[in-house]
Amino acid sequence: MKLLFCLPIMLLSMIVSAQSIDSPSLNSWNTGIHFETGLDWEQVLAKAKTENKTIFIDCYTTWCAPCKEMEKSVYSLEKVGSFFNDKFISVKAQMDTSKKDNDAVKSWYADAHNIREQYKVDAFPTFLFFTSDGKLLYRSVGAKAPDEFLALAVDVSKPERDYYKLLDHFKQGKKDLAEMSYLARTGLLLGDTVTSQQVAEEYIVQLNNEVLLTKENIQFLYDFTKSSKDKGFKLFYHYADSINKIMEDDTYAQQFVHSIIYTEIVLPAIEKANSSVGSMPDWFAIASVIKKRYNEYYSERVITAARFTWELNQKNWSEYIKYLVLFQEKFGSKSNNDAMTSLVLNNYAWEVFQYGQNKEELSKALSWSSKAVMMHPTANWMDTYANILYKLGKNKLSIRWEEIAAKLSPNDKDIQVNLEKMKKGEPTWPSN
Repeated sequence: MKLLFCLPIMLLSMIVSAQSIDSPSLNSWNTGIHFETGLDWEQVLAKAKTENKTIFIDCYTTWCAPCKEMEKSVYSLEKVGSFFNDKFISVKAQMDTSKKDNDAVKSWYADAHNIREQYKVDAFPTFLFFTSDGKLLYRSVGAKAPDEFLALAVDVSKPERDYYKLLDHFKQGKKDLAEMSYLARTGLLLGDTVTSQQVAEEYIVQLNNEVLLTKENIQFLYDFTKSSKDKGFKLFYHYADSINKIMEDDTYAQQFVHSIIYTEIVLPAIEKANSSVGSMPDWFAIASVIKKRYNEYYSERVITAARFTWELNQKNWSEYIKYLVLFQEKFGSKSNNDAMTSLVLNNYAWEVFQYGQNKEELSKALSWSSKAVMMHPTANWMDTYANILYKLGKNKLSIRWEEIAAKLSPNDKDIQVNLEKMKKGEPTWPSN
């Protein structure tokens, strides 16, 4: 089964900052976080100013399982409540609507819509922190363990982490490296891309060779390198092996260099081809440009990946699978303990299962799937493995694996359907 990344969802509904009828009471845990109710946004701001507190908004939806886990296992804790109730004015913002929304929820529609639009909340849960005068101070996305969530709040509440004070320091000419790193990253989170890029460029210029190759600074360069002219790109290009070792990822640097080359050289050629019906990029010419400017490795790597993406968009399934298999076999990560590697192996294997007809290609996909299962033995990964076995004609073994997947995930309808089809001898793959 292919597992897709969660993409930001453009919600049609407005966000709300009051409790829906079927949600747990916001203050049902007296020892946990006390969430304000009955106040509109202006009143929340007024209360924060009066009490000189930072505002915390939990942006959630009624269907978001991690949001519910935060409510159940984090917000209810005494140590979390004690800190938040002392330092913050806390508000819960429900970001979807339902028929059960009460009058308090509906009264927040207008204010909430403005907040959603202005701060582009499109993933859940999202945590927004505001100064007492309503300026966005920090944002974080994704559920967190109690200690991690508390550490985030502690960090945000520190005076030395005040984004706007640090920005004033920078504008006044203070070039403290620690402050600049935090300022650039926070600016990026807040959507202040001009400031964050300016600060990042200043920060990178001041880094000497002795501190460039640290995990923190490599990640910083990754986040703020935008073109082949940047210092970060040259570092990733020339010191790939050292960077991979530090980041514990055998293709970390190559993936990054690849992305820049693709954006600067390949993408314009693809856009040009797309503008003319029936046209396609001159892959040989593009490969020659990359080889001349960089080397043969990146020429072959980038073009192979571009080809399978192109063929996918053209729905040319045999060519798509040919280049996908070629890319994974020659340029894919060989790591044995990385969650992202497992995800990629599973997803690539699933694509070959769906669209591949060549037994050699299916056998290679089976080996990728097997590795993914060994790294992370989940029901979804086992479902992929079972389906490839089935398409290769190994019916008994495929049913055995699919039964294991079905037991691990009894509510997964796709797995149950696949299992029934296997038992009946019906295809589980689409007709191309």
